[in-house]
Amino acid sequence: MTRFVPRFAAPALLALTLALPIGAASAQTQPAPMASGARALQSADLEGTASWYRDNLGFRVISDRSTVRGRLLVLERRGVLVEVAEAEAEAERKLGQDDVETTASVAGPAVTLLVSDVDAQVDTLRGRNVVVIDEPHDDFDGRFRTAWIRDADGRIVELREPTTGRPGEAS
Repeated sequence: MTRFVPRFAAPALLALTLALPIGAASAQTQPAPMASGARALQSADLEGTASWYRDNLGFRVISDRSTVRGRLLVLERRGVLVEVAEAEAEAERKLGQDDVETTASVAGPAVTLLVSDVDAQVDTLRGRNVVVIDEPHDDFDGRFRTAWIRDADGRIVELREPTTGRPGEAS
């Protein structure tokens, strides 16, 4: 039986995959499996994207390899892996043709990261001229404090701070 996964669901599956913590040992030995239907983030400026994630969010490149379709970088931050694939600028603009897909126009986040203090992180990023598109706020269920920013390619990156265990809160 084949499952149908709508095209717009792939970035959401990627975001869910990236939000899951991965043990440090497993991150060093092999990349985490991607969710079915999920794809690497596409970028016409691979080096620029990797630099943005390194300088602003603390990622480091753990793999740089060439594939049939171009270069692929694997970035790591505290056990979270993000794959960034090379994309031609023209192919990136023709969203939906062939199998090149970007997440820059997706309404939801392309990447979700857990942070220890979302307010401090947003203040730091704002000082680096990172675009903040949704100010820190508590989610409706009260479990996370959340903010959204834009990466170098215009994709939404969601920053989430668990609210349980914060000073002055009941666990």
